[in-house]
Amino acid sequence: MRKRPLPRPQKQLWVWLIFGLAVWMLTASLFHWEIPKPDWLIWNRTSSMPRGFYILECRQPEKGDIVLFLPTEWEKRFSVARNYIPRPDARLIKRMAAVAGDTYGITSEGGGRLLVNGEDLGPVLLRDSMDRPLPQLSWDVTFVVPEGEFLPIADHERSFDGRYTGTVPLENIIGVLHPIPLLTSW
Repeated sequence: MRKRPLPRPQKQLWVWLIFGLAVWMLTASLFHWEIPKPDWLIWNRTSSMPRGFYILECRQPEKGDIVLFLPTEWEKRFSVARNYIPRPDARLIKRMAAVAGDTYGITSEGGGRLLVNGEDLGPVLLRDSMDRPLPQLSWDVTFVVPEGEFLPIADHERSFDGRYTGTVPLENIIGVLHPIPLLTSW
């Protein structure tokens, strides 16, 4: 039986590129190399906001924007203990539902609904998906978002967000996110 020669690089360049990439990935994995990730490209893997890739823009956020932010210390401890976030340094993605001067509260009508400036933004649950009690803001009380803070609310009603934790300082915001249409599931 005759041995088949290796393909020549100039004839089958793609074979060599794939082989080279595989060797590089295996080496990086074996030696635990940190592969740099671009700071401007954000991957959301949770269901609280649409899964997919987002582009980070460093600008002053406005009400309604999707923002990337650091949780408060209390949110961080609670979320890690409940496995809502994978690690303490995780960043959160939510929508700015209310800003300084806006009112928000939970009405007992309809079993607990979040209202922002009188607009119904969805239910407030008593228990999470594992049947553990969720922290609750006072019901039938109107709160005003203080200066320098915002109310983060996710698009998914089962998300752990401002309906349970209240407001977050604006200084915790890293930037505004824009979903990449073909790479984000709406």
